[in-house]
Amino acid sequence: MNDSNNPSPQLDLPSRQDWGLKPEKKAGSGLIVVCVILLFSVIGLQTLQLISSPKNTVTQVPPESVNVGNEGLAGIKLYDLATRLQRNNLPGAAARVLEDHLNTLTKDEVDRRHKTLLTLGNLLFKAERYEESLVRYMQAEALKPASENQKHINRQVQLLMEKLGKFDELKYELSDRTGGPSGNEKAGEVLARIGLETITASELDNLISQRVNLQLASLGGLPEESRQAYKKQILQGFQDPQRRLQILQELVARRILYREGMERNLDKSKEVIKQLEELRENLIAQEVVKAKVSQIQLSENDIRLFYQANPTRYAEPASADVRLALLDSEEKAKTFLESVKTEADFSRLAKEQSLHLASKENGGALPSPVQPGQAIPGVGPNDALVQAIFQTQPQQKTAQPVPAGEHFAVTFVKAIHPPKQLSFEEVKDRVASDYSRQKEMEAQQSLLQDLFKKHSVNIHTEAFINTSKAEKESTTAPQSTSPVKTP
Repeated sequence: MNDSNNPSPQLDLPSRQDWGLKPEKKAGSGLIVVCVILLFSVIGLQTLQLISSPKNTVTQVPPESVNVGNEGLAGIKLYDLATRLQRNNLPGAAARVLEDHLNTLTKDEVDRRHKTLLTLGNLLFKAERYEESLVRYMQAEALKPASENQKHINRQVQLLMEKLGKFDELKYELSDRTGGPSGNEKAGEVLARIGLETITASELDNLISQRVNLQLASLGGLPEESRQAYKKQILQGFQDPQRRLQILQELVARRILYREGMERNLDKSKEVIKQLEELRENLIAQEVVKAKVSQIQLSENDIRLFYQANPTRYAEPASADVRLALLDSEEKAKTFLESVKTEADFSRLAKEQSLHLASKENGGALPSPVQPGQAIPGVGPNDALVQAIFQTQPQQKTAQPVPAGEHFAVTFVKAIHPPKQLSFEEVKDRVASDYSRQKEMEAQQSLLQDLFKKHSVNIHTEAFINTSKAEKESTTAPQSTSPVKTP
């Protein structure tokens, strides 16, 4: 069928007479002649090109260099080159070469592909390219399931999932490897239904992970190793079944309330629209701050210098391990003390007579040490009692009862611990957190200073306070601004 709007290209060949050849009478012989002539034409063009080209531009490719498994097109032994790079502690470069080597292997070379994938997994792990490393280990496992390298693969997959912070997802992966229900089955387990909508185990895990990430965002520029350790610790707290059930119930409640609100067209109410605009403004402002804070990079040397500049901040004050009893009169308290000869006596009498409910069952043993300037558990601030405790020798009772509100307190000092300067290694994470918060504050102040100038901000302070004429000039930069909280 011809289309006048889209004419076909003109492909008619010239007549035989135009070629200078006599027509053949055999059927189909014309096509053979055409093919022969075209073939000679191509050969002639190639010959002409070879004659006209300089000799030094002709490159002979040795046949043994073409796709021989262990070599590239240039005859380079890729596996040997990758080994040399690995030997020189260049895992990233070695991995790139080994990827080229992998592409030269055929599908039938299962053993070599399996071993190459394992080596790639190891190299990418050393290069800290964890996601790519995980892919290569899984490919090696799929190529030869239950091979002699399975234990190594299992161990590396678990370690990589932890490196990537996928602590919740790890349980699904481990389920695949321990012969229980498959990871997909566990992840897809339906925990709740709202009409036709389902909430699965993996959705709940994702919600929990989002909450944990919000907590981690407040840690600022902590080293990645410390950040992952915190994440693992926090996630462990979410593994309690009751805690997970509570979060699931909150999720379900929020979704059904949202559904109800949409049915009532509350999304169109002026109040909701106004709050959404305020929330949008706040979130965008937080993202600006987050972008600034994310630039903070703390080295261990920076953290150590901060520790050295603030030694008293990381010193433990003196403390005392104490047994305590409360009596309702001074006379009873004195009689109590007179009956105490040993710590065992104090413990026995405290169980019988003490009115201090928090320690009574434990023979008066306080749950935490007593420190100067700190409240005593179950008693509250009492400087006189603290002073009496620290004036008493270890393994001795205090000399006199001390008034404690409506009661009288008697104590037995088990041990006195002098002040102690904590080493950097003992408080490294705490120092990192403190220093990170300080750097965040500085970054936020610097950002606001720059933005006040950029947007020509003038805050007329005289409108809020009484000032002298000399002080009535407009403020052009923030004086003291509370930090903007990042999610």
